[in-house]
Amino acid sequence: MHIGYDERRAHALHAGADILLHGSRFEPCGLTQMYAMCYGTLPVASRVGGLADTIVDASQNMLPSVRNVLRPSVYLRDGTTGMPIAQAPTIKAFHAPTGFLFDGEGAQDIIDASNRALDAYMRPQIWRTLQRNAMSCDFGWNEAVTKIVALYVDVSGARPGRTALRARRVFAATDAARDKRAAEPLVAKTA
Repeated sequence: MHIGYDERRAHALHAGADILLHGSRFEPCGLTQMYAMCYGTLPVASRVGGLADTIVDASQNMLPSVRNVLRPSVYLRDGTTGMPIAQAPTIKAFHAPTGFLFDGEGAQDIIDASNRALDAYMRPQIWRTLQRNAMSCDFGWNEAVTKIVALYVDVSGARPGRTALRARRVFAATDAARDKRAAEPLVAKTA
C-alpha cells in the first residue's frame, strides 16, 4: 500500500486501466483525463469545465457517417512560422468520440454513464475505435493557437499571411559556389 503521490505510479495506473472514473463539480482544466486518454484509457467524467472541453461524449455523435472518424481539421500554413493556422474552426459536435460524459451529481448519472462505457467495452471493435480516437487527441498548443487565431480572424476580419517571411533558397548554383569556397584552404592572397 502506498499513501501519497508518485508520478511513475500514476502513469502506470493510467496506462493499465481500461476506464477512468472522474467525477468533479468544478474542473478548470484537468490533466488526469488527458493522461488517461494518451494511454487509451477512456474517461467517464462529469460534463464540467476542462473535462467537457477535452472529452467528446460517445453518444454525442449519432450520425453513422460521423461516428467513427478521427478528428477532422482544415488548416492552411502560416509562412512566418510553419505552424498550422485554422482556416475554419472545427465544430466539436463532429469530433470523434473519446469518452463518456454525464450531467448531474447523482449516483444514477454516474451509473448511466458507466453503463454506456461498459456497453462499449463489451464491443471490442467500438472500444478500440474509441481508444484510437482518444490516443490521437492533440492537447498541445497547436489546437489552442488555431482556435485563438480563428477567433481573431473572425472578430477583426484580418487574414493570416500566406507568404513566408524567412529567407528563401534561390539558386542551387549559389549553394555549390559557397560549398566550393568553404572547401578551399584559408591562404592569404597577394596581388
